[in-house]
Parts: sequence; C-alpha cells; structure tokens
Amino acid sequence: MADTIFEHEVTPRQMAYINDGNVLFNVNSWWIFRCMVFFSSLSFLFKQVDCTRMLARLILVLLTIFVFNVISINAHGRLLEPPSRMSAWRFGYPVPRNYDDHSMNCGGYATQWNKNGGKCGICGDSWSGTRFYERPNGAMVQHKVIPMTYSEGSTMKVTLDITVSHNVVLGLRRSRLTSFHGYDAVYDGSVREGFALIEERLSRFEAEDPNME
Repeated sequence: MADTIFEHEVTPRQMAYINDGNVLFNVNSWWIFRCMVFFSSLSFLFKQVDCTRMLARLILVLLTIFVFNVISINAHGRLLEPPSRMSAWRFGYPVPRNYDDHSMNCGGYATQWNKNGGKCGICGDSWSGTRFYERPNGAMVQHKVIPMTYSEGSTMKVTLDITVSHNVVLGLRRSRLTSFHGYDAVYDGSVREGFALIEERLSRFEAEDPNME
C-alpha cells in the first residue's frame, strides 16, 4: 500500500474505480500491446534461420511467459475501510464470503470496453451479466448489514489493500441515500431511484508502489 497519494489525470481505461465502497481494476492495454510486438519480432527473427526445433521450444517458453505477464499486469486490491461488500466477511460480518474479493474486474477488459462501452457494475460485476453484488436482486447482498456509518461533518478514512500494484490509479465517488427503495447508485455517474450524487467530480489518485525505487 502507498504512504502517499496525489492527484493525477489519466484515461478511464487506466483507472481503478472506488465506487459505492468497492474497488474495480482494469488491465492497461499498453502493456499487452508491447508484449505482442516483442514476441512477434522474435518470431520473425528466428524464421530467418534453419532452427525449427529451437524456434518451437523458444516460442513455447515465450508464450508461457506472455500468458503470466498478461495476468500479472491486472492490478488487484480490496477496500478494507470502510469494508466493501465483497470484503466485509473478513471483519466478521455475517455476509457471503468472496475469496476473490481483490479482483473484481467488470467481466474483463474486452467485455467492459468492447461489449459494454466502458460500463461496469458498481461492485465489479459485468454490466451485461448477472450482478451478484447489486441490490435489490443480487444473490450476494440479500442481507441488511451496513459495515460502517459516519456522522455528518466527520472525516472518512479510506484504507486499501493493494495486493498487486503496477502503479494503480484510484478514483473515489460519493453518493447519498435520500430514500431507501433497495436500489444502488450506478458506476457511470447517473443515479437510480432513491439516490442523489453528493459530488459530480471524480477524484483521482495515483498510488506509488512501495516495492519500486
């Protein structure tokens, strides 16, 4: 986790969003593109010499490395304070357990951006799929647990557990419940019945990786 955060303007595809007490992370497509170019160049180079067996072995090794690199560049993290819906069970709340609570990714890059136009469920579920963590019908939120409340005018402390950083960027948006009908605010800034936004502006922060010099 970072000791220092600061404002930093980035594109939505590079962002991780903290929305309604949940953390969402997206793959940075630039790293995927660079890996593809690198492996394509190596393949072209070895085609110029007669070493088919060596080339086949090398490609197998490189593809293995490539797969693990693509997986690892997707940042992972969970919201601990206030506890998110996915992570509240870690603090003893009687809610369903989600052992994968640090990697809610909106269905993946292709699903979020190519299929759903950048939209995402407020808790990381795919916009076009089943939203397990959204009220009123989500299977994982059929309870009345409220992990944390704050008094008016108090300072809210936000604690994140970034399990894989890769210079993750964080965003924070607040919503206010004016009348409860069992509905949630939505990721893209619009609202559903019963909610009004406190802030239209999305605050963005870049977290430094403590393992990097």
